Amino acid sequence: MTAIAAGAVVAAPGRVAALLEASARALRSRRSRRKPVRVYMDGCFDLAHFGHANALRQAKACGDELIVGLVPDDEIRRCKGPPVLNEDERRAVVESFRWVDEMILDVPYDINPEFMQRLWREHRIDYIVHGDDPCLLPDGTDAYAAPKKEGRFKTIKRTEGVSTTDIVGRMLAASTQARRGFLS
Repeated sequence: MTAIAAGAVVAAPGRVAALLEASARALRSRRSRRKPVRVYMDGCFDLAHFGHANALRQAKACGDELIVGLVPDDEIRRCKGPPVLNEDERRAVVESFRWVDEMILDVPYDINPEFMQRLWREHRIDYIVHGDDPCLLPDGTDAYAAPKKEGRFKTIKRTEGVSTTDIVGRMLAASTQARRGFLS
């Protein structure tokens, strides 16, 4: 037998369940009225690796929905050199990451003011996200200067020790060693 404190109000089990369900409904309703925070992260994602996955994971944690911009091959050539994977291959890889909610194709390498306004208006982006590594244009200027100036930029931590450039270098070194071994 359970003792009940003096003055305690005891509700029937069905009444308690109804109160809990009403509270849960009210909470769901408040959540559904809140506008989701949409964050944007762009990139080349050439030879996608753990660093890219970690960046996308961190970007998704900055909001509710992650919209990823994929830089096209011509823009990569203009700003960084030739990509290893073509745009279709890179798109297929990025689409496979579980943190990506939407993708925007054919985005500029730099977040220029015109493109930034398009992100705000057409795609309802709240914040632009990028790693803490510098992202410079061929002329040496910051590719993210515009959103930083507007205060709508969030920085995530770059994954140290992994980069596409490093992976390509290791592949070339391994290929050279293999050829030497084959020719010996």
